[in-house]
Amino acid sequence: MTNPLGPLSPAVDTITINGVQAPGQWVLQPGGKVYGWQQQKGYALSGATLNPTCDELIEAPFLVRLWDTAFPLGGTDGGLQYQKFCQFRAQFLKKAVFGIPGGLAAYALGIAHPELNALGGTAWVVKKTPWLTNNGKGAWTGECIFIQYRPPIPAVNKPNAAIPGAAAPVPAASDALQAGIQAKLARNAAARGP
Repeated sequence: MTNPLGPLSPAVDTITINGVQAPGQWVLQPGGKVYGWQQQKGYALSGATLNPTCDELIEAPFLVRLWDTAFPLGGTDGGLQYQKFCQFRAQFLKKAVFGIPGGLAAYALGIAHPELNALGGTAWVVKKTPWLTNNGKGAWTGECIFIQYRPPIPAVNKPNAAIPGAAAPVPAASDALQAGIQAKLARNAAARGP
């Protein structure tokens, strides 16, 4: 039986941690970066002002898929992909803490993935380590979730003004009568002043 996962695109169908490419296919699930805004509404007013607040940390869920017919049913590749995943999981997919005098400290993983890096995510911690389930025909699937590690930084200032849209078109006179009316309206507006 051929691999139903098809050919892999190294850039988006996998992740690399510390220069080690993850075995199998790692498909980033839908999500995105959420920006923090606090709305301050006024009493008996329409609209609100927006103040920047903390940007949420990115959560990156991945669907992990392996194709390995040898484990547990027996096959030709000797279960190498599943064994490589187990080694990868034991090495990287765990809560990375170590003891220091007076407590514990954690460290983040440097994960290379084009979409995560484009959103500013370079350091990640493991939120959920996958266990893999087998469909009985060689396909193994599981879910792995990473959370962005980013120390607090000051938020940006309040926005001063909105980015202006396109200017409304000024109607043009279509005949002499309308041209005369527009000239009188302009003269009256100039006489009133600003």
